[in-house]
Amino acid sequence: MPSGATTTVRNGLAAHMFGGAALSQPTTWWIELLYGTITDVGSHGTASSWGRKQCTQWNITNNVAANTNAITWTADLVTTPRTITGYAIYSASSSGTEYYWGSLTTPVDVTAGNVVEIAAGAISVTLT
Repeated sequence: MPSGATTTVRNGLAAHMFGGAALSQPTTWWIELLYGTITDVGSHGTASSWGRKQCTQWNITNNVAANTNAITWTADLVTTPRTITGYAIYSASSSGTEYYWGSLTTPVDVTAGNVVEIAAGAISVTLT
């Protein structure tokens, strides 16, 4: 299951730790579902017509951040059938900076009009 911090995060951490500009923490985090082959930032399709959903809380334990609450796309937002293969974490509800991306263990086929939900704790971000 590929996943990773984007170049923005990797460069930002290096600069933050070794005398460059300090990283600034986004005030909110937004999750977008992805489809197609996911290999790195920007090289994937997005289910953007469904919109990004805000992730308001993270639980951080032993170098792992996990979403505390479920994240739901209601049936009225899921307008296009897709096979969801991953997710990306952004700093804004539109545009913004992509900070992290991850692939699902098993892709999920979604029919238009379905509810899509990411369970609490299902997104796990580990920096190693």
